[in-house]
Amino acid sequence: MIVDPKITKILAAGMDAGSFLGIGSMDTYRRDNYITKIFNKWGIAQANNDEKTNLAYKVQQVLESRIAAYQLPQRDVAQRKLLQPFLPSQCQY
Repeated sequence: MIVDPKITKILAAGMDAGSFLGIGSMDTYRRDNYITKIFNKWGIAQANNDEKTNLAYKVQQVLESRIAAYQLPQRDVAQRKLLQPFLPSQCQY
């Protein structure tokens, strides 16, 4: 039987916290439960605030930041020659 060597630290942390169900950080929770960063986490008190409750607005912000940060990958001569026939005219090298 194989036992995770970190189990004693995890159990000790659970004993100190009084619970073994601690989720840690929100990033860990999102990763472990496959939760996207685009969701409405605000309550009814923010219902009139479109910047916080409008999911289309949040999606637009994320898309704009991803498009602004995108960098076209470098292609060598052989890759360009291979891709050229399949690219639309406005995207050709």
